[in-house]
Amino acid sequence: MIGNFAEALHYWTEGGPLLIPLAFVCFGIWAYFLNLHRRLKNDLSSPQGLEDEIEHRITNHETIAEICQWLSGYKGLLARSTVYVLMRVSEGKNFRDVLFECRQRELSFFQRQFLILTALVTAAPLLGLLGTVFGMIDTFWAVSQYGVDTANMVAGGISQALITTQFGLVTALPGVFGLMRLKQMYRQLELLFISYENHLSFALRNT
Repeated sequence: MIGNFAEALHYWTEGGPLLIPLAFVCFGIWAYFLNLHRRLKNDLSSPQGLEDEIEHRITNHETIAEICQWLSGYKGLLARSTVYVLMRVSEGKNFRDVLFECRQRELSFFQRQFLILTALVTAAPLLGLLGTVFGMIDTFWAVSQYGVDTANMVAGGISQALITTQFGLVTALPGVFGLMRLKQMYRQLELLFISYENHLSFALRNT
C-alpha cells in the first residue's frame, strides 16, 4: 500500500503545479453536483397527484391554516410553494405577483448554480491545456540546452504536458454528464411547477 501511495504521489508531482488548481476544480464540480442533485431530488419528491389534492382542498373551502398544516407532512417544491403562496395571498398580496416571486425564488437558484458548475466544468480542460503548453515549453527549452541532462528534462516536460491534459479531461467528463443529468431533472421540476401553477390558479379563481 505504501508503495502504491508513493507511486501515485510521484505521478502527481510529475504533473506540475497546475494539478493543484485542477484538484480544487474537481472538488468543486463534485460538491456542486452532489448538492444540486440532492436538492433537485428533494424538490421532485412530491407524491403524484398532490397538486390535484391541493386544488380539491382549496375549492372545498378548507382554511389556509388547515391546508398548511396538512402540507407540513410533505416535502418538496409543491408543498413548500403552496404554503408560501397561500400565506402571502391571505395577507392581501396579488396572486400572480406572489406566484411569480415564488417561481423566481425557487427556480432562479438552480440557474445560478448551473452557471457556476458550467464554469468549473469548462475550466478543467482549459487548465489541462495550459499544463500541456507549459510542459511543451519546458520540453523545447530542454532540447535547446547543451551540457545538461536533456533526456530527463525532455521526459519531464512531456510528462507534465500529458498528465495535466489527462487530469483535465478526467475531471471535466463526469461534470459534463452530471450537468446534463441535472438539467434534465431541472426541466422535470419546471414542468411540475407549471402544472402546479395551473391547478392553484384554477382553485383560487373558484373560491
